Amino acid sequence: MRKVLPILLAIAIAAPALADVTVSVAEGTAADQMAEISLAIDGGAVVRGLAITVTVTNGSIDAVADLQEVMAGFNAYIDYYYSNTGYLGTLADETELPGAVAHALADPDAAGVLDLAAPKSVFSISLGALDNSGAQGGVTAGGILAKIALTIPENESATVCIASDALRGGIVGDTLGTVTVDATCASIAGPVIPTHTVSTPNAPSILAGGYFVGQSLPATGSGAVCSDGHAVQYRFDWGDGSAFSAWGAATQSKSYATAGAAISMKVQARCATDNLIVSEWSAGTDFTVGSECQKFNASKRFASGTDNTLNATDLTNMVTYINTNRFSPTVFAVVTSNANYDPRRNFDATATINAADLTVIVNYINASRFSPTVFARVCPTPW
Repeated sequence: MRKVLPILLAIAIAAPALADVTVSVAEGTAADQMAEISLAIDGGAVVRGLAITVTVTNGSIDAVADLQEVMAGFNAYIDYYYSNTGYLGTLADETELPGAVAHALADPDAAGVLDLAAPKSVFSISLGALDNSGAQGGVTAGGILAKIALTIPENESATVCIASDALRGGIVGDTLGTVTVDATCASIAGPVIPTHTVSTPNAPSILAGGYFVGQSLPATGSGAVCSDGHAVQYRFDWGDGSAFSAWGAATQSKSYATAGAAISMKVQARCATDNLIVSEWSAGTDFTVGSECQKFNASKRFASGTDNTLNATDLTNMVTYINTNRFSPTVFAVVTSNANYDPRRNFDATATINAADLTVIVNYINASRFSPTVFARVCPTPW
């Protein structure tokens, strides 16, 4: 390492020399708030030291890591070594330059490393070249000199200008030609955040009969509107601590595992075109998950109290429950072939209402009209 310091000092104090090079700045190609500084070298020019000042308007750098992809041939970060006396002695030899934590950001107004305790909009990039023996090296081929990641306000642009850093000698090298630091500034676009909105959807619509444990039943979101006229997608907070549903259709299904759980189901909407535009969560739809409902059969009773027999009271309770809590009389008439379902009607071809009527209607429902899963919604709670 004894060879390194004299060489670095030689670079730092070298008088400005002309070299056949051009340094320019442009916006990065990935639209990622990145400025690219390029180095062009003509003929046999050799660049041994390079220092430029960067001025950013309406933007800044916030951390050392914002200076990225420094050209590998420039491996001597002079100002970092100046500010961190003894750092070079921690490296085994010149092949380890510039070192894991060293960087090329320099104070534009004085010798030494850039202080990034706060964001900076004016700074210098100071570079030197050494070969693996510690002798002064040089760069002979152009390319991307460095990239600068900028912090730019949303939906705005920054302007990046570069100039030769006279404090550090600008650009020095061999085989004289013409030196140009292109003074043309580059405009760098900031992050684009869409400005439209999506309105808050209505509380989710659920089945009038509620939800019972183990059943996969639908919920529907509605009412959300994108101000740009785009389609919207929905996702559901099922209210039981499980993961939200995937973004997608307005109607999605859910199966609950715990009977008696108190649920407040909510729904959220987003723009299907600009997925960052998301609504607030809706108000909750509150309900309690019912106990397990299974396929009806003639052994189930609907009477109150502790009666365990099938009788006319069971039939009356069942029909009343269906008409008032689960299906309108018109809908339930499908299973009875009657426009107005009357609990006094008999179903077993006798003149009286009795347990046989209940058996007939339950068997008819199970066999002919509803699947067990769907019709299970009419069971009372608790079962």
